[in-house]
Amino acid sequence: MPLIRWTYERDVRRHGDKPFHASDLTAKWLLEQRRAELVDADVLEELTKPELAEVAEQVGADVRQRDSKGHFVKAIAEAEEP
Repeated sequence: MPLIRWTYERDVRRHGDKPFHASDLTAKWLLEQRRAELVDADVLEELTKPELAEVAEQVGADVRQRDSKGHFVKAIAEAEEP
């Protein structure tokens, strides 16, 4: 399940632009329609630490609240690798 975020203006207004998991089929369709984009390390670095903690929980990354943002980004990226 890839981590994506909304990019289409109407979807962003409705759902926000925080990263979320989507099924492979849904992600593929949204990416083809240019309504969403895959989340990479650059996108993760833009998030606040509480937002990163939420994403880390979604992907099951092993992080502690006191860890640095860089550690959160690295742990999330590693958890997302197949």
